[in-house]
Amino acid sequence: MIHPASSSTKGVRGVFIIDPDNIVQAIYFYPMNVGRSTSELLRAVSALQTASKEYATPADWKKGDDFLVTIPPKEAVDNTKPAPEGYYRAAWFMLFKKGTND
Repeated sequence: MIHPASSSTKGVRGVFIIDPDNIVQAIYFYPMNVGRSTSELLRAVSALQTASKEYATPADWKKGDDFLVTIPPKEAVDNTKPAPEGYYRAAWFMLFKKGTND
């Protein structure tokens, strides 16, 4: 690929992660002089396959790690009470679900 803002014909490396419905889920661009991290790309694919509307994967997430809860269960909405079984609070506004090794 040639980046339109480039003043020369040096290439720019581009990686596109596209889901089975042909929707682009992630885009990475790297200049030629910067190496790519294959492990980060694989981590991103795994996170995209695992995340859902209810759970997000935090930075540096790996399979089996805990999930950030984006839509809390009804019993966890009141943040003055302890988090339900299988969940924990990192702060009053941040709820995590314990991960599994599935």
